[in-house]
Amino acid sequence: MRAYIDAWERRDVEAIVAILVEDATFAMPPHPHWFRGRDEVIAFITGTGCAELRYSPTRANGQPAVGWYIRDPESGSFVATALEVLTLDGSRLKEITAFVFPELFPRFGLAPTVE
Repeated sequence: MRAYIDAWERRDVEAIVAILVEDATFAMPPHPHWFRGRDEVIAFITGTGCAELRYSPTRANGQPAVGWYIRDPESGSFVATALEVLTLDGSRLKEITAFVFPELFPRFGLAPTVE
């Protein structure tokens, strides 16, 4: 999970490609966004822009998860944005399910903002 977080923070596309299995998926329930295959997942990730990020690792349903925070330009703080639940296939990433519900963060021991 650490390699995934580092790669995301650096927007290191090659490192993210190396982490994903060929048939990786990325979903964002309840949004209709669903991407299948490493190329589609990478196209989505690279199309999200370059927001300044922070993270907090956690677990959800026994799986590794990460709470992502994006910098709020007005306050300068990083605000809770999405909780990603990660499904691994060995040491590689098979599924990313992003829940864009910041109100869930406290349930996972995560703060609503970080500095």
